[in-house]
Amino acid sequence: MTFTAKTSVSQNKPFIDEDKVYVTPRESIPNDDKTTFVIHAYVEDPDGLDDIASVTLDLEEINLPPATMTTEATSGL
Repeated sequence: MTFTAKTSVSQNKPFIDEDKVYVTPRESIPNDDKTTFVIHAYVEDPDGLDDIASVTLDLEEINLPPATMTTEATSGL
């Protein structure tokens, strides 16, 4: 999976801490178009979190459309 951060123009780009990216549930997720899951990612920006416009997941590898992440884990895919 590829994570892309869309940001404003800045010298200090945002980054995703790859050690803090994980999927729940943590067990294997069947490709059945029914099982919901949540992707968690820790995103930082040296200019502050207000500088991050959005974070979009490229889910093409698992045959799903791109998804915009939310700040709360309230909407599963």
